[in-house]
Amino acid sequence: MRFNFVKQTLIGASLITAIAHIIGAFLGYFREAVTASYFGTTAILDAFILAFTIPELITTIIFSSMPTALIPILKKIDVESKDKESDIFWCGLLNFAIILALISFMIYLFRGNILYLLASNLSVESVILGKKLMTIFSFYIFFRGCEFYLRSWLFREKHFIIPATSNIIITVIILASLFVMYGEIGIEALAYGWLLGSIILFIINIIAVIVVSKTPVKFSLYNPWLTMLFKSVIIIASVEIVSMVFPLIDRYLAVKYLDPGVISALRFAMIIIVLPNRIFAVAFSTASFPWIADHSQNGNMDRLRIMYKDSLRMLFFIMGLIAIGVAIFSEEIVLLALMRGAFDEGSLHLTAGPLRMYALGIAFSAAYIYQMRYYYALMEYKKLGSIKLIMLLIKIILSYILIRSLKQDGLALASALTWFSGFLIMSLNLSRKINCSIRNLIDANGFKILALAVVIIFFWLIADNLWVIGHSTLEVSVKLIVLGIAGTVIYFGLAILMKIPEPKKLYEILLRRIHKAEA
Repeated sequence: MRFNFVKQTLIGASLITAIAHIIGAFLGYFREAVTASYFGTTAILDAFILAFTIPELITTIIFSSMPTALIPILKKIDVESKDKESDIFWCGLLNFAIILALISFMIYLFRGNILYLLASNLSVESVILGKKLMTIFSFYIFFRGCEFYLRSWLFREKHFIIPATSNIIITVIILASLFVMYGEIGIEALAYGWLLGSIILFIINIIAVIVVSKTPVKFSLYNPWLTMLFKSVIIIASVEIVSMVFPLIDRYLAVKYLDPGVISALRFAMIIIVLPNRIFAVAFSTASFPWIADHSQNGNMDRLRIMYKDSLRMLFFIMGLIAIGVAIFSEEIVLLALMRGAFDEGSLHLTAGPLRMYALGIAFSAAYIYQMRYYYALMEYKKLGSIKLIMLLIKIILSYILIRSLKQDGLALASALTWFSGFLIMSLNLSRKINCSIRNLIDANGFKILALAVVIIFFWLIADNLWVIGHSTLEVSVKLIVLGIAGTVIYFGLAILMKIPEPKKLYEILLRRIHKAEA
């Protein structure tokens, strides 16, 4: 048996990325579960989340914008030799390192002002703790940002293994740091874990670029292509920052109108709901982007349209089932996932409601995350930016309206409705770009999937009401496993009987990958 992990096909890349995302996502969940058991939904964890908000925002924007800008631009540049490629790589790394160093210094310098802007009514103890944590996170920004640049270059070369396993590595380091140092320095151990992980990942990725891509070390401060890249990164970052503001809105409103601990509860609910999204939507979108860019640059609209339709239908087929399950069994999921140690009954009720509301929009979130790749591949930055601004306006208005009656559940519901709005707007706009209307997406099989979803909703609701249990971890585990397996078997079994093509496509993809691995 021979495995080719150097350069992958779309199917291979998707599976490799998905497998790594599954492992990384579950480890990420375990990290959050450990965090919940140590700190629960408390003011201390709220201070940590607020201190991490801006560093996390900056690094997430870099992670989202860097490969999206780098891959299409390098396809436009005639890189005919390794020497020229090396000049481009090292020049870009040096310039981005200088910029990230300046950003890190500014975050450190104005850490107190940033905390005040995020939450002006924090207690004195939370402000002191927050400033300590932001000092640590200012260094984190530099190393994590550089690592994302290196990771983007590996994606450009269609090397997926090392970038895909980065989240696994950093999570292991964070957990080790928390276990070793918690008794001495408390929640600061969590911050040091993020910093240490970013340093180690920076070292691993730079070695990978040099060794795997055989890129010789060269240093220069200027290359003509940098202007194009900086312009593209700034444009894409401006687009990405709009959706990244959503958590800022929630945290600002939670501090202003709700009780301490709500920020932590919203984060825990988001961590759980993001788990399936990372496994399927983000993994597939990330792996498929080089091919979307290829088809877009080559003007192959037929292939682009087929990929768009098939991928969205597959995402809705998978994420629809997950969304139904999470919405119906939200309390059991939170209890099983997080309820231990400092995470008590009050934390359970604070978290389960937002999780249920997030679940209502998770399939639309997965779809619009994938749709965004088409805008980036087609370089429709202004159009995407306009759509994101509309989504932000919807989020702000709905959050202010719904928080008054539904509290933290209202903030989560506002996000779910915003995801649906984003999907709808992008679908209408892309239908003209690639000639694939919403009607083409739904058609007869789409209505079959909707009917199938209704059947599963009724099955799980009836089963949930008939099978009443306590808060025992064993009882909850048995119930979720039995009903989860039963619902999934019914869902896929009925889909096959109704001749919905998605189960067959999933089977064919896995079969082709197995045959490829054995070749």
